[in-house]
Amino acid sequence: MPPTVHASAAPYAIPLADLQSQHPCKCLVIGAAIASPTKPHKILIVRRAASESEFAGLYELPGGGSEADQDATLIDTVVRETAEETGLKVTGILGCFEGFEYETGKAKSVQFNFLVEVEGGATGGDGGVVVALNPEEHDVFAWVGADELDSVGTTYALSGAMEFVVKDALKALQTQEENN
Repeated sequence: MPPTVHASAAPYAIPLADLQSQHPCKCLVIGAAIASPTKPHKILIVRRAASESEFAGLYELPGGGSEADQDATLIDTVVRETAEETGLKVTGILGCFEGFEYETGKAKSVQFNFLVEVEGGATGGDGGVVVALNPEEHDVFAWVGADELDSVGTTYALSGAMEFVVKDALKALQTQEENN
């Protein structure tokens, strides 16, 4: 069953080729701010494996690039990348929040960020669901909550842009909880 998609994320349910034409010469990348099903809700961050060529050892939201042969829409990219990187099944796209553009040695990219909910299941000691990382990409994960908003950048190694993204994800989660 496909995930439910909040109206704010509906503009990303268009054909991937149409979205790509709005961002020529850039890779389309997603960040998935996965909200834990337990309360108080937390966001999942993952640490890039030491073998990664870009941003090794830094924490980030799970995510990755769209693949035209696998993803009809950017929403499909969110579902696929979340499953590939965490083993979790997306059940809902709760909304989106500010993205950013960046450049690596490989390409110029634009990252779209989504707040997502996942299928519940076994929970870990920190209250988050059990995560099955892809060891080729990530080696550690953590669940961070709103109580860590001011310290997340000092507690976890994040790039400057990713620190803003994680903080924005925590704020988006707070807003979503206040509206429900």
